[in-house]
Amino acid sequence: MTALKDYPVIFNDGADTLIFQWDKWEENYSKVQTSNVSEAGTDLISITRTGKLAVSCEYACTSTWLATFQNFSELPSFTLKKYDAVEAGYKSYTVRMENFKVSTERHSDYITESTGLYTVSFDLVEF
Repeated sequence: MTALKDYPVIFNDGADTLIFQWDKWEENYSKVQTSNVSEAGTDLISITRTGKLAVSCEYACTSTWLATFQNFSELPSFTLKKYDAVEAGYKSYTVRMENFKVSTERHSDYITESTGLYTVSFDLVEF
């Protein structure tokens, strides 16, 4: 039997980049809908799409991974492959990275294996 660790998250901009385990990964699946009110005061709702993915992510990383995440943040879009429990395998999404933030870990200026340690956070939003 396989475990979730056997399905690493993959970012793809033409080549697969396997992403290591996150510190935070929160998924939200929303509806895209239009709401109006009729003359009688009832709600008129037109659902265009369900299951639009938005993921809030946070990673503790080295300067090398910071550069990787920053490169993805500058792309207009890329493919996210992640495990889907319903399909029991990978599912692909076309996403954009928003709200890219970086903070430097305290005292990481003494680390010699990396040029600092960082906490990187961002949102992935499906098109």
